[in-house]
Amino acid sequence: MKSYKSSHLQKKIAVRKKAIKRQRFVHSRIFFDIVLAMTFVLLLVYFLFFSQIFKITNIYIDSIAEVPEENLNQIVAAQKERTFLLFIKRDSFFLLDSNTIAKRILLDFPKASKVQVKKGLFSSLYITVQGRIAQTVWFFGTSTLTVPFLADQQGIIFSRINQADITPDLIVVYSEMPQKDVFGQVASQEMLDRIRETKKMLEERFGFSKLFFTEKNNGFLYLKTDEGWEVYFDPHNDLSTDLNKLRLLLEQEITLEKRKTLEYIDLRFTKAYYK
Repeated sequence: MKSYKSSHLQKKIAVRKKAIKRQRFVHSRIFFDIVLAMTFVLLLVYFLFFSQIFKITNIYIDSIAEVPEENLNQIVAAQKERTFLLFIKRDSFFLLDSNTIAKRILLDFPKASKVQVKKGLFSSLYITVQGRIAQTVWFFGTSTLTVPFLADQQGIIFSRINQADITPDLIVVYSEMPQKDVFGQVASQEMLDRIRETKKMLEERFGFSKLFFTEKNNGFLYLKTDEGWEVYFDPHNDLSTDLNKLRLLLEQEITLEKRKTLEYIDLRFTKAYYK
C-alpha cells in the first residue's frame, strides 16, 4: 500500500513540475519573443502580398497597332490570377513575374520584336512593345501561287503577306530551299548581308529599281535585274570583294550598250566572267 501511495505521489509531483515549467515558459522572454516574431512575420506577409499598397493596379502601355492594349491587359490579368503557394495571387509588386508577361506577349504576337515589362513603385506596371521592321519577302517553292512570308532585319520570319500588299521597299527573294516556319531564321547572315548590300549598291550607283533574288538549292544566290541579265554569287565568298568586282565591271568594262545584250555576270569564282 505504501508503495502504491509513493508511486502515485511521485506522478503527481512530476505533473506539477511540468505544469510549472510550462507556466514559466509562457511567462518567459523566449515565449514572448517567439510570439512577437510570428506576429511580425504574419503582418509582413499580409503587408507585402495582400495590402492594396503593393497591388498592381496601374498599367501603362506603349505599343504598336498590331499589339492592341486590350490584349496586353488580358495577358497581365491572367498572370495576376495565377497563385503562389496555392492561395496567394500573383497580383502584387513582389509576385507578378515581368519576364513571364514579356515572353507571353512575344509568343502571342509575332510582329512584336522586343517587349519590355517593368514594375514601378509600387502599384504600376509599364509595358513597351516594339514592332518588327519588315525588310524581305520570301517565296518558297517553285509555284508563284504560294503565299509569301515577311522577314525582319535579322532574317526572322514573323508573318505571311498577301502578294497584293508587297510594297516597293521590300526585297523579294525566291527560295528553292524547304519552307521555314514562323520565328525561324530564313537564311544565313552572310546571305542576308549580301542581298541587302548588293541591292543598295546597284540602286544607289546604277539606278536599278527592280531587283529579284533567288536562293538556289545548291546554296548559290542569283540576282535578276530589270534589264533581264543576271548575277551569280557564292555567299561564302568575301562580300566586299564581290561588290567591288561588280562595280568595276559595270563602270569600266560593261557599258550601257553592252548591257543590252548581257546575259549574266558570274562572281562565284576568283575571276569574274560575263557573257
